[in-house]
Amino acid sequence: MKWFKIHFDIFEKEVKELQSNSNYNEIFSARDNIFVSSGEIIVRMDKVIRYPILIVYLESTPFSLPKVYLLNTPLQSQKIQEISKLESLQVPEMIKNNIKFYHRRH
Repeated sequence: MKWFKIHFDIFEKEVKELQSNSNYNEIFSARDNIFVSSGEIIVRMDKVIRYPILIVYLESTPFSLPKVYLLNTPLQSQKIQEISKLESLQVPEMIKNNIKFYHRRH
C-alpha cells in the first residue's frame, strides 16, 4: 500500500508545506505510484536566484527524507505525470539528461 494512503495526515501536511513555503515555488505536483513535486527553490543572497528542482517522495516516506534533484530546466507537467507512475529507483534514469551537477566544495 502507498505511504500517502497509510499516512494521509503526513501527506496533507507535506502538500500544504510545499504550496506555502516562501523558499519554494511549486509549479506542478503529481501522485500516482510515488508523489513528486516540481518547482523552483528560491535562494536569497545578494540577489534572488531561482533553481529548478524535482522533489521525489520515496516509498519509504515518512521514514526517509525525499530526494531532491537540481535540474537544468523545469520539467513539463506531462513529464511529472510520467515520473509519478514510476518506482523511485527509476526516476534518476528518467531525468538523467536534465539533472544539473554543481562542482562546489561547500
